[in-house]
Amino acid sequence: MKLLFIVALTFPLMMGCYYGQRSAIVQTADKCYLHFIGNTDSAKVVVDENAAFYLEESENPGKFNPRKLYGLQPGKHRVQVYKQEKIIIDQLIYIGNNETKEFDIP
Repeated sequence: MKLLFIVALTFPLMMGCYYGQRSAIVQTADKCYLHFIGNTDSAKVVVDENAAFYLEESENPGKFNPRKLYGLQPGKHRVQVYKQEKIIIDQLIYIGNNETKEFDIP
């Protein structure tokens, strides 16, 4: 009788421990961003010698605008910025996950 009582008492406790401990690890996507401020009018950007893209005109030069972020994969990248076919920025950068690298264009 005592054995049945002990089993009946410990079984729900063990099941409670089994179902009570749940955890999850959420991993965000690997992404980092480039942000360009300053005089971005007619500036052309080339990242890792891939296709070039042109920056939009700045509404508020020097101010952070989250809609003007350009995403890429974390790692080592070469960023080149041209204005009027002259290179004004040429940097080799390492950027980590969920980081934003800011470039001030003169």
